[in-house]
Amino acid sequence: MKVFFLILIVFQNFANGDTQVYKGEAKLKGKLVYRESHTINLENGIIKSSETVYTDPKGIILARLTNDYSKSISLPEHLMEDLLHKNKHGLRYLQDTPVMFNQDEKEDEETKKINRHDYKGKLLVGGQGLHYYLVSNFEDVLKKETLKLKFVIPGRLDVYDFYLKVIIKSPEKVVFEVEIDNWFLKLFAPKLKMVYDPTKKRLISYSGLSNIRTPKKEMMNVDIDYSFE
Repeated sequence: MKVFFLILIVFQNFANGDTQVYKGEAKLKGKLVYRESHTINLENGIIKSSETVYTDPKGIILARLTNDYSKSISLPEHLMEDLLHKNKHGLRYLQDTPVMFNQDEKEDEETKKINRHDYKGKLLVGGQGLHYYLVSNFEDVLKKETLKLKFVIPGRLDVYDFYLKVIIKSPEKVVFEVEIDNWFLKLFAPKLKMVYDPTKKRLISYSGLSNIRTPKKEMMNVDIDYSFE
């Protein structure tokens, strides 16, 4: 399944200050496979845009992901540039209509519009929007304990049913689990785990599929720990 877990590399809470920078280290079976450098731009504590640069252990840039939250926090306009595999995919808005796109090098761009009326009353998420939705609605999500999602996956030009569950809730940490809501696809898509600091609403760690692939285009299950400057 083409890289679709953009959601899974999610970021820091709202805070005072115009710019925030933090980092992540992704490991596969205990071995460092890449690093993430996140730069977030805020206005009056509200997220406006973000950029994530992914580098291999030698510092070579593998990919770059940008998000623009001006249209939506949960479904931001975004672009993933996979420099290693020469692919671009993401989501843009044409007026108020979200449009997924995917393009391999030397190939024509493929697009697909999202009809919001088809998902009326359901939460559309994509890019890095899931994290900011959680931060903005943290207590409400904890009370509900389960959240049904419509996840936009531009790499496949499709929308999938996911659900998020609260599996641990304590003053020290909150653990969310994300799983696809399809019995067949569950065979191929393992559960994702996100651990938060409930006081600072920061993502402490993530375990699950990565949005970075190996040089052979194989998907990886990684463990990522985050550090904040």
